[in-house]
Amino acid sequence: MRPTTFKISLLLLGIMPLIAADVVAVLALRAVQLQNAADAAARGALYELKHGKADWVAAGKADSALNGFSDGLNGVTIVIEYPPASGFASGDTAAVRAVLLQRIPGSFMGWTNRWGPVIRRSAVAKQVTRPIGRR
Repeated sequence: MRPTTFKISLLLLGIMPLIAADVVAVLALRAVQLQNAADAAARGALYELKHGKADWVAAGKADSALNGFSDGLNGVTIVIEYPPASGFASGDTAAVRAVLLQRIPGSFMGWTNRWGPVIRRSAVAKQVTRPIGRR
């Protein structure tokens, strides 16, 4: 092995962990952004539902879009449930659950026409019948 090839190999081996750490940081940031959008979707859908609006699902999806995640774009799927079908608020008619999923395209998986990781976040918004902290 020539000395320059060895130096290039060492350089690449040193850069790979940095690239991997950067990818993990980007995915973690995306998960936080997706959680914020799920929170907004659940709150928006509950608000519209409790005020008698028929388009509460569309309102939840619109609030998610305001946070950068639109249903059907960039691998994003939004499901809004009333009452929630699963989780701690399952069957609660005072709660709305929003589930957001985003399929992240893989850099090298594009050659095989496959998706990379899937990030899933959910949020439940519940109507409170009495002020919090008072009895």
